[in-house]
Amino acid sequence: MESSVIMNLVQLRAPKVLVATVLLLRWMDNLAFTDQYVLFDLFSGCGNVHKEWSAAGYSSACFDKLYGPEMDFLSCAGFSLSIYAALNMIPDGVAVIGPDCSSWGIPARGSSGRNFINPNGYTHRAFVNSNNCLVSRMVLLLLVLLSKHCCFIVEQPHQSLLYRSARWEWFCNRVARVFEVGFWMLRHGSPSAKRTKCFSTMATLLQLDHGVLSKAEREQKTTLTTVRKHTNKQGKTTFSGKKAELKQSGT
Repeated sequence: MESSVIMNLVQLRAPKVLVATVLLLRWMDNLAFTDQYVLFDLFSGCGNVHKEWSAAGYSSACFDKLYGPEMDFLSCAGFSLSIYAALNMIPDGVAVIGPDCSSWGIPARGSSGRNFINPNGYTHRAFVNSNNCLVSRMVLLLLVLLSKHCCFIVEQPHQSLLYRSARWEWFCNRVARVFEVGFWMLRHGSPSAKRTKCFSTMATLLQLDHGVLSKAEREQKTTLTTVRKHTNKQGKTTFSGKKAELKQSGT
């Protein structure tokens, strides 16, 4: 397995430091490597995807900073742990990835400075810089997953600018053929309408689009709202996000 993964990484034009990291992990005597995981739920939150797959009898791994600081994807230890999990995926396994969208979406455009022309945004701001780093590391992890012949699904809000990241564009233009689909989560049983888009190496992803959602149907069936409407001190109508509901809408 070791030689085939390394050769695949080289063919995928993976950075040498990533190849070296994989080799160092493989050479550690206290780590066991077995193709055991069918699903890798990265940034899993409350782990609903992991729970559903486990209940169906599939072996799965979930990874999120909420479970402990050792699973901080932006730390050296956390990133190494995520690579270790990816190296234990079975061929044709699936990774479901929901990276932090806090600085990529429309609500943060003013403070993040992101736009179509300048997707990197205000890099001197910590929350913007950390999201840029996260996407770069996610692309590195995707290279490891592809070297294991695994598929992936990356989820983002519909108007997220993550797809404009230079690292992501490099991956899609130089490494893999990536399909994109937009759909309403309400069509899949979610209490929130939430227009969402996903990216994947699987063309079957396009089947997630179950058609348009009219305004009347959206208002009638939505039972979870993620924003609160109120009037500020200047008398202007403003909107603010509901933290708990926003978290729930992404599951």
